[in-house]
Amino acid sequence: MKPQKPMPETLRYKNYVANLRHKQPYAKEAALLKEIAGGVQWRMDAAIDALTAPAAKGKFADRAYVNRHNIMKQAAMFGRLQTTEKLAKAFSFTEEGNRHADGAVIAAFQVAVLHGHYKVADFLHAKCGAQPDYDSGDHTPPAMGWALREGNLKKISYLVDKGADPSYALVSAVSGEKHSKAVIDLLIAKGADVNAAAQGFFTPFLQAVKYRRFDLAEHLLDKGADPAKSGGEVMLNLIEAKNDKLLEKVIARGAKPDTDLLQRALYAGNLAAAEIMMKSGSIDINAQGGAALLTAIRVKEQPEAVMFCMMHGADPAVAYRTATQPKQSWEKRGDEEKVQEYLLRLIQQPPAAPAAAAPKTPKPPQP
Repeated sequence: MKPQKPMPETLRYKNYVANLRHKQPYAKEAALLKEIAGGVQWRMDAAIDALTAPAAKGKFADRAYVNRHNIMKQAAMFGRLQTTEKLAKAFSFTEEGNRHADGAVIAAFQVAVLHGHYKVADFLHAKCGAQPDYDSGDHTPPAMGWALREGNLKKISYLVDKGADPSYALVSAVSGEKHSKAVIDLLIAKGADVNAAAQGFFTPFLQAVKYRRFDLAEHLLDKGADPAKSGGEVMLNLIEAKNDKLLEKVIARGAKPDTDLLQRALYAGNLAAAEIMMKSGSIDINAQGGAALLTAIRVKEQPEAVMFCMMHGADPAVAYRTATQPKQSWEKRGDEEKVQEYLLRLIQQPPAAPAAAAPKTPKPPQP
């Protein structure tokens, strides 16, 4: 019995290569993509040989005309490790001295992880320099983004181990479609900074509050989140959501409310939030020329907002001076005269008693 020839030496293999060689580069690319999907290794190898054959003198090689991103992603999508290795060699992706991975390599790495082909991803990372946080340049969706949306702990852990930034991932984790405390715990265990700020402002805690995931916000506080990192925006969202319990906790953790936030609470009719902020001791009710009282007066059908300000020491004379100051054309309001009349009536009234503390419940007699 004759020994079996290596496949590249067989007539079938040579005929396949010969039939492709005379075709245009785009036809060779299409044939290779088809063979990768088919999964017959010798046909994939033959298509690669036809596509990467040396060019005639004075002409560019076919591989200069093909879309390397498509070819590499196709091989990665179907988990064709041997084909990926051969393509990487043919396109010189594995040559020593490459300082940055080619965009096609990065795209293939992202696709390999997306489809769970970790052996292909390992090769592209170790031999071709692919990194999870690099941009492929062809709009390939980042694997980390999809892993966070899926809540896939295996993919998240794999990408972080290969160099993905866990802190950046943590900021994104709380705003995805699937939220999980397990994802947060994994990223923190992998070294994520719980107070990391995307674009210098959007912390994971702020993202959780903005997306109304108060369960995750509470969990992040337990993990050491500092609400003061973006306190104003956090408190504004909590005022609008009427989550007074979490607002109180945020202020207790170091967030400092100001007069602008007080005005927002009064405008929204959230007097409970206004009371919590006043108790913090960081707000001067007469700051900004009595802006809080002016806002309360302009809130329609909410006289309790005015009463709230007066009970906390608002001085209508301060607000009146502000209301009667000359203004630019863009500052003028249609209700100026009514506001001034209202303030004059408040000035003529006797001062309101300061807000009294709630009476303490007497302790029951001890036995």
